[in-house]
Amino acid sequence: MVRALFPSLAGLLPLVMFLLMGCGRSPPKGEVRRIEAHRLQIETPAGWTGGGAGGTYEFHSPDGTGRVRIAGLEGVSGAVGLKESQLLAGTGATVVKRLLPTSPVKIGVLMGERIRVATSDQRVYEVIALAVPVGEKKAVVLIQASVSADHAEKEPAAADGLFTMLRQSIRPLGASSGPD
Repeated sequence: MVRALFPSLAGLLPLVMFLLMGCGRSPPKGEVRRIEAHRLQIETPAGWTGGGAGGTYEFHSPDGTGRVRIAGLEGVSGAVGLKESQLLAGTGATVVKRLLPTSPVKIGVLMGERIRVATSDQRVYEVIALAVPVGEKKAVVLIQASVSADHAEKEPAAADGLFTMLRQSIRPLGASSGPD
């Protein structure tokens, strides 16, 4: 009886291996953007366009509904305890309502905080502030992802999915990246 089962179990081995290999990290669904100036990389959804100049990088969806802006925050040395105006620096927006409270975030070896807010420019932002090593010092980098308030209201799962995808795709570059 055992001998009769062995050939059939051996036949299942390729299927089991395929299933186990398929459970690993899925390949990127968009484009991986290397932000060398801030020693980070982030994946944007397929079809997003944009680029960077002067240390500020901006990418947006084809319809303009989704955006992500990555820039350094001058004049601060830590990414914790920042004011809302600092977290929204460069956007021209002010907070109308907090949607998620400020909470700690860890990306690889980088520490910081994140917040989700509705703003005066009719957008919903999820902002991640990270302390990134630059030589002997640390610089603060803001990753400001946003969607239109209308999109967030009509398709909350899609908006949340975008924020989650962007947040989970952030990786430190270089020697400071360490294990995730």
